[in-house]
Amino acid sequence: MPHLTLEYTSNLRGAADFQRLFSNIHTGMMSTGEFSLNDIKSRAHETTEYVIGDGDIGKSFVHLKVALLAGRSQELKQVVGDLCLQALREAYQKELTNGGCQLCVELLDIHRENYFKALA
Repeated sequence: MPHLTLEYTSNLRGAADFQRLFSNIHTGMMSTGEFSLNDIKSRAHETTEYVIGDGDIGKSFVHLKVALLAGRSQELKQVVGDLCLQALREAYQKELTNGGCQLCVELLDIHRENYFKALA
């Protein structure tokens, strides 16, 4: 924990370097002192079926869900949300400049009693 799941529209394929993006986010999260590097897990999924607003195919979105174990302070969540959004801005700078791209970060609480993990 935490788990990061990035969903992006197919018209953004190849726009971001996911290794660099996730590395930047992992480094930022580590800098808070609240997370262990080996516990941060990130993945990206391309969305091929979507409609944004009026259906203009030139529009795009990137939605990053960050799942944290419940009990983190609102201050920490604000820091994590801000650093994630900044990393997305850097990764998708060109797309933001061209317009029609939306970046979102959503922080989710996972209740400890509902999270199960096995280590090998």
